[in-house]
Amino acid sequence: LAAALGIRRDEEARLNNFNRHYHLAVHALASQDRWLRDYHTVSAPRENKKYRYYTRRDELTLAPDEVGTLISQREYR
Repeated sequence: LAAALGIRRDEEARLNNFNRHYHLAVHALASQDRWLRDYHTVSAPRENKKYRYYTRRDELTLAPDEVGTLISQREYR
């Protein structure tokens, strides 16, 4: 979570400040008979046969109106 906010691992002061305000808990589901669903999103340009993107930066900056969001999911037991 800290990395998503732009806090690097070597920034101890910022990490300590972050840790004072946020707490995370993990709950084991091994004993329960249900699936855990994990969602992911990714930005990707719509297909354009007239143009070839050479880098990820090209995909996201050359045609920002053509970038869409894909959603995927996985289930774990």
